[in-house]
Amino acid sequence: MPASEIRDLDVLLPQPIRVKLGGREYLVPGDIPAPTFLRLQELAQEADAEGADSADNLAVMRELYEMLLDLFRVHQPDVEELPIGLGQMVAAVGQIYGGQAAPPTTPPSSGTRTTRPRVGPTRKSPSSPSLPS
Repeated sequence: MPASEIRDLDVLLPQPIRVKLGGREYLVPGDIPAPTFLRLQELAQEADAEGADSADNLAVMRELYEMLLDLFRVHQPDVEELPIGLGQMVAAVGQIYGGQAAPPTTPPSSGTRTTRPRVGPTRKSPSSPSLPS
């Protein structure tokens, strides 16, 4: 292969992803840019760190919103704001990119409880037929 031949790495780039938000369709990059991914990982660690106060979490959420807005602006540079709520924003990156980045999380409220799957034999319902032995 001649040294002057250009190897086109653009063929490795995924196609943009079409998303719908607030009744409008948008295009976002087919992959999260590496600096954005790395910063999202840092934000997730900061948000989950012990001792993070509400001011820190607010700054994290603000930065997450700006990063998400920047992803939408790649193909729609005129977008000024996103019609998105806090709950949607936290889940949006993972939803769009299939879990490539873990968005910052907040601890569950004190009213949340964890359920565990039932282990062991289950009781037979009176209406369920018996199987022959």
